[in-house]
Amino acid sequence: MTKYHKYERRTPEAAHKIHPIWTGIGCVMIIIVPIMSGAAAQLLVDFARTQPWPFMNSLYGYARFPDSVYTTPILSTAANYISGIPNLYALTLFFVVIVLILSGVLSFAYAVVYRVIGPPRYTSQDAPAQRVTTKHYTR
Repeated sequence: MTKYHKYERRTPEAAHKIHPIWTGIGCVMIIIVPIMSGAAAQLLVDFARTQPWPFMNSLYGYARFPDSVYTTPILSTAANYISGIPNLYALTLFFVVIVLILSGVLSFAYAVVYRVIGPPRYTSQDAPAQRVTTKHYTR
């Protein structure tokens, strides 16, 4: 045992590993949130058609691209498919709004749960320094 043995640098043990359930929850959120948002957007568009919302009239109908898009060989197939979707603008608007709201709510809930059952905030390596009062010596 050397004089400075206690100051030797140790190789850190395995860093805090994330439990697999947390990555699983993230993967499920990536898949579930867009599916739920798409379904909710479709329901909201159907509901909005029965209500007298004035801003919705400009969002109904089919999307129309410039004529140059329809004459380009590669883009024409995609443009024809997209132009065939009814109420595309309304669906897109509701989809984006619902994705933002739903992902924000789920992320907040995830953060609260992780804070409650997650690892401690400070470890032995990054804990704040303890307050030690020393006696002032004069010579």
